[in-house]
Amino acid sequence: MFYKIIFTILGVFCLNFGYSQHVTRHFMENLPQRGITDLTYIPDYNYAASIPFISHFNIDFKNDFSINDIGSHQMGDSTFYVNPDIFLNNLNNISTISLETDIEIISSSWKSKDIFYSFTIKNKTIVEARYPKDFLILGWRGNSEFIGKNAVFSGSGIDFVQYNEVGLSATRIFFEKFVFGARLKYIQGLSNVSFEKNTITLKTDTTTYWLTGRADYRVNISQPLDTNGFDNFYPSNYIFNFHNPGFGVDLGVKFNMTEKINFSLNALDLGTIRWKSDVKNYSSENASFTFEGFKIDSTMAFPPTDSSINIFADSITSIFEPNETEEYYSTGINPKLYLTASYNLNKNNKFGLAFYQKFNKYKDYTQLSLLYNKKFGDILNVGLSYSFTNRNYNKLGAGLSLKIGMFNLYFLSDDVLSYFYPLDAHTINFQFGINFVRMKVKETPPPEE
Repeated sequence: MFYKIIFTILGVFCLNFGYSQHVTRHFMENLPQRGITDLTYIPDYNYAASIPFISHFNIDFKNDFSINDIGSHQMGDSTFYVNPDIFLNNLNNISTISLETDIEIISSSWKSKDIFYSFTIKNKTIVEARYPKDFLILGWRGNSEFIGKNAVFSGSGIDFVQYNEVGLSATRIFFEKFVFGARLKYIQGLSNVSFEKNTITLKTDTTTYWLTGRADYRVNISQPLDTNGFDNFYPSNYIFNFHNPGFGVDLGVKFNMTEKINFSLNALDLGTIRWKSDVKNYSSENASFTFEGFKIDSTMAFPPTDSSINIFADSITSIFEPNETEEYYSTGINPKLYLTASYNLNKNNKFGLAFYQKFNKYKDYTQLSLLYNKKFGDILNVGLSYSFTNRNYNKLGAGLSLKIGMFNLYFLSDDVLSYFYPLDAHTINFQFGINFVRMKVKETPPPEE
C-alpha cells in the first residue's frame, strides 16, 4: 500500500508538467544531484535528503533553429521580417523540437562504511517533434524542386513518453584507484506515443508531372484517452497504472591515474519499457497512390469544386487508411554516455573535458564540453562549462551551489546566454533545487600532553 501512496503523490504532481546533457551539474562538487549522471561521485557529506518536490526541478527545451534563423532586419529598419527562404536554407533535412522535464519527488543519499548509497523517485516527461525540410519546401515553393526525384518525409512524427522512475544506487572505491557505481531502476510507464518506423516519399514525374506517393509506417500508442478525449479519463486509473513495467540500469567507472588526474565513464538509461495498457497500433505497409491531376472536361468545373477535391482526398485516405491492432510493444529510454577527464589543480580548482553522446533512433546528439569548478570552502561552489554541439550551436553553462546551515541551494543552466540573447537561442535550460545536507563531523585532534 505504501508504494501506491507514493505514486499517488507523484502522479498528481506529474500531471501538471511536461534531452538533456546536464554537463555543468555533472562536474559540480558537493551537489547531491551530481549523482544523477555521475555514478562514481562520492561527496564529502555523510547524508543528504530532498525537500519533497523541490529538491530537483529541470526543464530543457531544444530547437534546431533560432528566431534569427527565420528572418532578418532590413538595413536602417528595426523591424524584424520573416523570410521563409532564409528559414528553409537554415534547416536540417530533419529538424527537431524537444521538451523534457525531470522532477525529483523524493531522494536521499548516505554513507554506510565503505559504500555510498542513494535512493530516488522521480517523474520524467519527454516530447520530441520531427519535421522534414522537404515538406516545408513543398508547401512554400511547390513541387518544382522535386521533378524527377523524391521529396522525403521519412523520420517525421512526434514521440512522447511519460514515466515514473524508482532508483537505488551504490558506489564504492576499490584498490584506491578505481571507483565503481551502479543504479538499478524500476520504471512505471504512464503514457507513450512512438513512431516505430516512418518512411514517406513523394515524387513528381519528369514527363507527365504526375505525383506518386509511398508510405510505410507504424505508430504505437499507449495512453488512457479515447475518442471522447478526457470524458472517460480518471486520474486515479492513470496514477495507479502499473501495467507498463520497465527496468533500467546506470553504470559508472572512474580511474584515478594520479592524485590530480582521473578519467570516468558513465553509461545511463540502459533499459526498456514494455507497454501493455490501452495499446493501439496504426500501420500501413508500402501503400502508394498516383495523382494525375484534375481532368478538365464538360463534367468537371474549373477550378475544381469542393466535391471533386473531397473525392480526391477520400481516394488518398482510402489508400493510406491504417491497419489498427492492439499489440504490446517495447521502447527504449534513450541511452546516454558521459566520458570525462579531469585535472585537479588544487583542492579548490578543477578543470575538465567531457564528451557526451545521446543515442536516438533518428538522430544522435553529440557534445564536447570544457569544464571548470571552483570551491570556496564548504559554503560556495561555482561551475562553468562551454559546449560544442553537432547541431552547429555552442553554449555557455554556469552553476551555483550554496550551503546555508543544513540546507543546500543550487541554480544551474547549460545555456545562460539564451536568457540574454533569446533571438539567437536554440536551447532553454534551467535547474534548481533545495536539499538537506549533513556534512562530515571533523575530528578534533587530542590535546597535547
